[in-house]
Amino acid sequence: MPNKLWPIEVHYKLPFLSYLPLPLANRYVRLFGLAKTYEDSSYAMTYWQIKRFFSQFDCTFYFKLPDPNSEYIGLGDKSAVYAFVKNLGISLISRWPIFWAFSKGFIMVIKKNK
Repeated sequence: MPNKLWPIEVHYKLPFLSYLPLPLANRYVRLFGLAKTYEDSSYAMTYWQIKRFFSQFDCTFYFKLPDPNSEYIGLGDKSAVYAFVKNLGISLISRWPIFWAFSKGFIMVIKKNK
């Protein structure tokens, strides 16, 4: 799932779109002719919101780092710059989990408790 705090919104590629209140975000996507409304894509949550949400349920969950050699992460961009940023992010998160808060998105494993 995408991270609300990632500066470039993952669906429309507009800077800071997910930071805006919905009425302003709707105007922003309309201004660029990308959609009539941002409502269908405005579901992104922050790292802390996701943890709080899943803590309500009888489940265990964790955030999973992607395989650095994976062919498809994010939008599948294979440029050297993208590979560097991706691998830097994976390295930072593996050393200091607080960097999950700034990741582009999340891979989660969620298991319902019996």
